[in-house]
Amino acid sequence: IGADEVSFAQIVRKPLTTNDVGASWFAYDPPDNWPPPVQLPPGDFLVIEAEDFTAITDPDSDGDVWTVEQVVGASGGEVIKAPTGSLTSAIAHETLALYDISFSVSGDYTAYYLSRGFSGSSDSFFTPDDFGVDPDVVENVSSNGSFRWENGGEFTIDQVHVGMPLEFRLGRREGSTEIDAIIFHQNGGLTSQQLDAILSSATVIDGDLDGDGFVGINDLNIVLSNWNLAVPPGDPSADPSGDGFVGIDDLNEVLGNWNAGTPPSASNIPEPGTACLVTLSLAWLGRRRRD
Repeated sequence: IGADEVSFAQIVRKPLTTNDVGASWFAYDPPDNWPPPVQLPPGDFLVIEAEDFTAITDPDSDGDVWTVEQVVGASGGEVIKAPTGSLTSAIAHETLALYDISFSVSGDYTAYYLSRGFSGSSDSFFTPDDFGVDPDVVENVSSNGSFRWENGGEFTIDQVHVGMPLEFRLGRREGSTEIDAIIFHQNGGLTSQQLDAILSSATVIDGDLDGDGFVGINDLNIVLSNWNLAVPPGDPSADPSGDGFVGIDDLNEVLGNWNAGTPPSASNIPEPGTACLVTLSLAWLGRRRRD
């Protein structure tokens, strides 16, 4: 009695909070670290790397558009960066990043943006308030060069829109603003720690063969220790190219993404000696190929 029924209708009965019933003097300090919301079933959130756009457009045809930049420590090792220049309005967009996305579960989703600015003149971009419309909402971001999660408001996915491709648009407002990732989640009160955990668990970094979220010496050693081996008996993780053989394509996968991701600890950050090891390894491989 008093419980809400299972249906697609709007939820009208839900657990009350102190905002509903008080008391006004009640104070609660949440813990510094929350576990990720693993109790939510698959499909209740969506993770998007900002560089995985469907298209970049240039509405004013001046050649200034969002670009993909490699950034050490960024999710996936890359971000999209707004072109430099003066402040633009939402009436005449400078450039738009378009994403075709779909949801497997209906409901209300909060958009979270991992982004950063570098000054008071590079700390905002335009976001939409719905799908399929040009962005006209100002999203303010950090101005000190640090990535920060921003709450971008709520988007409703009706049952008729489940599985349907929806276009999502982000616009440039100020120059040099960077966007790293976007998360749509049915939980509208996630902390930065929770969002970081969700992003980390959903991100696959090219060249990260050992799965530690960073491309470095450990991944290089996996390739070198399986060099010239067929898979199997060679380690399948040493064959990111998937051609059944550990060779130059797999080495290039690691070296081409070197230092991408976040080092698990300071001990994983390559020292000058590591650079020498990479050079010697390449020389050794070249010698073996000539032999």
